[in-house]
Amino acid sequence: MNIAIRIVVLVCASAIAVACSDDTVPESTNTVLVAPVRSTAAAQGLISETKVDAAVQFLAPHIPSSFVHMIQRDSLAEVLRADGDDASVLAIAQKAHASRLLFFSFDRIENLLRADAKLVYANKPDSAIEASGFGVLRYRDKNTGQFVADPTILQAVANSLAALPDSSISAGQTSQPVVVCGGFSFVANERTQNAEIFTKKILNSYSAVVEATKSMSNVGRLVVVDVDTRDSMLAKQGYYMLENYTGASNVEIQELRKYGVGYYVSGEVKATLEGIEVRVDLYNIREATNLVATESLLVESDEWETIQSALVHLTERICKDETSWK
Repeated sequence: MNIAIRIVVLVCASAIAVACSDDTVPESTNTVLVAPVRSTAAAQGLISETKVDAAVQFLAPHIPSSFVHMIQRDSLAEVLRADGDDASVLAIAQKAHASRLLFFSFDRIENLLRADAKLVYANKPDSAIEASGFGVLRYRDKNTGQFVADPTILQAVANSLAALPDSSISAGQTSQPVVVCGGFSFVANERTQNAEIFTKKILNSYSAVVEATKSMSNVGRLVVVDVDTRDSMLAKQGYYMLENYTGASNVEIQELRKYGVGYYVSGEVKATLEGIEVRVDLYNIREATNLVATESLLVESDEWETIQSALVHLTERICKDETSWK
């Protein structure tokens, strides 16, 4: 480091250290120190300390805790090193009179970013509470084509903090539910077994899942796992070519649950004497597989566009119903 710059850093750090002295800061404090951020190889190109710090500071006014800025943390570390003292995260927290340390680690699978938050109490460093939050990568730079990750980092960090079982961090907020659209079963009868909606069920079911997923994304309070990400989750566990014209198996649901997926949408297209019955179901799969909501209607047309439109409509309606996510 340039000597002049180093002197400035040390002077600023000294000022911060004075501000954090025993004379000006009470022993019992609600201050949180954010530790250096970690990320897997899959997420490294998206994550930076600066972006995570910016997300935390953006959320800070809505949280009944104060956070030590990254520059303050690093400046205090410089002071400790200059004095020949321990500059561990715990030592910095003690210097800043932070009662808790917040650790973030990030992972990415396709278009889903996961933030794992761990809150450690400085006076009990062996105890910790943990939670995960998710964000969806949606935006790309129009010139480079690279993901613009800042909004996704903010979403994932906010959801991870909201999920922590500490009211001074979660501030009464709830983490956005993570939901995936699975398959739609196709059930023909003798009259319709040769109808195009059933003979082309592989193509039609995939199209329905894609369009239903798009409609779910219009519901702002959800983290929606897109089809490519869903398939990547299952492929990593050895399950390839998910059949979109059947519901997910128990094993597939267990694998999705491992990635933090909490809700699963599926349904049925069934031929009856009166017409085509279209049904959409929403399951809570966080611990067990429980049906929480269902919507259905009868379509009097064999045209696939009409039936798919009904599926999309029912999916969006079931997802917009706030009672579905209690």
